[in-house]
Amino acid sequence: MFLIAAALESENSGVDARRWQVLVDRTRKRSTFDGMMFSSSRCRLFIVPTRLFDREILQGWRAAAMRSWDFFQMTLGSLPKLRFGAGLIDVAKTECTFNDTVLASDGERTLMYRGVTSSDRLCYALTPDGLYIASSEQPLLEALGSDSAATSFNNDYLACYLAALPPPPDATIHAAIGQVTTGNRLLVRHHHLTRLAPVSPRPRSGAHRIGDLEALATLRQLIDQSVATKARNGYRLGLSLSGGLDSSALAASYARLKAPDSPEAVACSYSFPSHAIADEAARSRALAEHFNMPHHLFDAEPHLPLRGTAFEGSPDRPDASPYRAIRLAQLELLRAEGVDLCLDGSFGDDAFRFDDRRVLVDLIKSRRLDLLANYLPPGKRDAARFIARQAKGLAGLIRGSRGPSRTRWLSRVWRQQVLQIWEEQIRHWKHFPSPQLALSCFGPLAATAGANDAHHNASTGVDFAFPFFDAELLSFLLSLPNHCSYRHGQWKWALRESQRGLLPDWCRLHPKSADLTPVFLANVVARRSQWEHHDRHATLLFSDFLADDLTESTIEQMPRDRLLGLWQRIQLHRWLISRDVRQVADAL
Repeated sequence: MFLIAAALESENSGVDARRWQVLVDRTRKRSTFDGMMFSSSRCRLFIVPTRLFDREILQGWRAAAMRSWDFFQMTLGSLPKLRFGAGLIDVAKTECTFNDTVLASDGERTLMYRGVTSSDRLCYALTPDGLYIASSEQPLLEALGSDSAATSFNNDYLACYLAALPPPPDATIHAAIGQVTTGNRLLVRHHHLTRLAPVSPRPRSGAHRIGDLEALATLRQLIDQSVATKARNGYRLGLSLSGGLDSSALAASYARLKAPDSPEAVACSYSFPSHAIADEAARSRALAEHFNMPHHLFDAEPHLPLRGTAFEGSPDRPDASPYRAIRLAQLELLRAEGVDLCLDGSFGDDAFRFDDRRVLVDLIKSRRLDLLANYLPPGKRDAARFIARQAKGLAGLIRGSRGPSRTRWLSRVWRQQVLQIWEEQIRHWKHFPSPQLALSCFGPLAATAGANDAHHNASTGVDFAFPFFDAELLSFLLSLPNHCSYRHGQWKWALRESQRGLLPDWCRLHPKSADLTPVFLANVVARRSQWEHHDRHATLLFSDFLADDLTESTIEQMPRDRLLGLWQRIQLHRWLISRDVRQVADAL
């Protein structure tokens, strides 16, 4: 559905700019898109595509038109009313507040409508090629009457391409969905609402476009190569294992990075007095034996007199993280063994959904966001708010207002300062294309920028790295549909698949309560080959449009009319991002 509102200056009526802006702002809040608005000395035009308009919004536009404006509304109708066939299109009845004349029709399609006002006229033509709006009918008649005129439009018209095209084959639809992010614009998602957001194309040292899969993969690959170079240059590696799936991923990274002439690595893990942690300690020992590494089991209880886990209760030192006390003691043990580079797998599969609040607080407290910003696109420097969308309720935890807080180790003064910095970042936050997947890169980067550089290196002299997340795994995760990313255990399955051939099956597929259900596992196996053949971002963008509808279905099961509706919207996006706004405004 598209709403097109035009206000023309005439002798008897003027354009109330304030009222116009109020209606535009109100419509944008209720619409999926921001829409396009153009104005000149005599004309204002507002075009917005939307799924559904509230009756209150439409009544507001109609009431304003009756008071002072010449106004018309055009509705293409909902998708079931939009019929494609043989390059022709049927359009729902156009509603106008003034005379509307059909200039030409062949019974199958409407070639042109014309709306006439008291002192001026605004003509628009709807054809299988799109919608054209002009200040007079002559340019439109010339354009529709000859092929040569169609290619020589001048400033008397405004062409708004609404993607009324003959439908391509299904395979072409799937392939073209991934091509929406063209030029210097990105399609972004926020609260299941999709809109266009500009991204500056200016190159900058260290900046990577988050919408570019290759750039993301290259970023992770460069980090992995840096760690591998150190490992092959005589650095003695230490592995910080916890025995869970993250340890498996870390061990797989070690298998990739290990060189024949590299010094013997050392494994270290810590244990708590609980049954689950005891099992993880045993698994860590088995991993170390698999790689023929000496294993040190570090007892964390004397260093952490807390109840339950490392994140509950209040430590004796109010200005130090309870978890950091364990980690620093563990690193002291590794340094005594001559370790130069520690590969830390403490994030593991959780790096895909960043929820490590203590590291995030370290980021804010130490104001190390500038390090993280080096990896963000221009104009997207506010990484804290980006991570906050996944670490829900962080502000409440910082305030200490509910539940066992991971930030109780902060003093009251530091809580207020951290909260103030946090809220400041929230106000300046900008969108990212797919937060759930972009977190796959920024989790380890945030840890490296915040906790490790600020504390571990300075205190122990041991370098830290998170190399388990490699380019191949990143590439595969970005090719998965969004509606699958919220299924239980999908991230763990992806990690295990990335370790195939690097770890034995007993380690890679050990049973846990978070294992995949048989139904989802069968679906993953059946669909994975089809996902890999799509364009990298195809399935992601597809689910961005229809995220709510894809919870229990897959792309291949979607009815063709919905595929065509999506195709129409995508073509509109591609047209909008290919036009210079200033040129379109000058045309009016």
